[in-house]
Amino acid sequence: MYFGGSFDFFDSVSSGEDEGSPGSSSSAGMFQMRDMSAFQESGLLEEDPYSESDMESDSSNDTLNGPTYVDPIECYVERACTGGAPDETAFVPAPRLSPSYDPPTASKTLRSFRQFSRYNSLSSSPPPEPSKSDVVSNYSFPDTGVLCFELFPNGIFDRKPDLVNHKISVDVSVLFVFPGLSVPGFVVDSTIFVNFSYFNCDGSGFNDWVLSIIEFSESELNCQNLIVSIPKSDRKQLAELSRAFMYAGFEIISPRSFDFNNNQFLLGYDLA
Repeated sequence: MYFGGSFDFFDSVSSGEDEGSPGSSSSAGMFQMRDMSAFQESGLLEEDPYSESDMESDSSNDTLNGPTYVDPIECYVERACTGGAPDETAFVPAPRLSPSYDPPTASKTLRSFRQFSRYNSLSSSPPPEPSKSDVVSNYSFPDTGVLCFELFPNGIFDRKPDLVNHKISVDVSVLFVFPGLSVPGFVVDSTIFVNFSYFNCDGSGFNDWVLSIIEFSESELNCQNLIVSIPKSDRKQLAELSRAFMYAGFEIISPRSFDFNNNQFLLGYDLA
């Protein structure tokens, strides 16, 4: 996987000597399982959240293999037409609407409220609606300019930080809403950054949600790269999430590639 030189990834090539390892038995098609030895030996990360026993386990359910359980998700998108920070008016969640619905646009901001599901491309039958208790009801559109600054305090690409307001201008703000949680993100140039401060990777729901984010980022937002950030504060959560994403084909982004907050762990996926 190569991001056109913008990022420095450390890719590993499986030797194929261990036929029982997950890296030699993947049936996930476009998603390749990874040999973690290269990452463990590189010494580029101060603390490695993985263990060999975890990576060699055949009982893990947090990969994109296996049966797919389709959960509908909603994605709320706010586009800043000028390339600056999104309009800061209060965000009001839209009701469940057909994908063709397009609400009125604000004077400086193009808003798009659409329900997106992998069912759009997999089946003509609508997915079952989650119960009201399973859907996030109290959430607000995040200040992604602040989120971008927290992740890249010294700026990202050609975007310089606003040191007064502690923000960085973004092109698109996005909020992925799943049953039980919401995941914020933002787009700068052709790269979408998604923050996973909490994400349950138990069961097959993780598989579908990650695929939904990948497909939405590529087809609806026309992004070429997907970067996920995971806080290092919760070591157990970091280990589970990073392992799951790497099984899905994501690769570790080196702290040496560009200047991001060392309290975060970044992984990238090439959408191009």
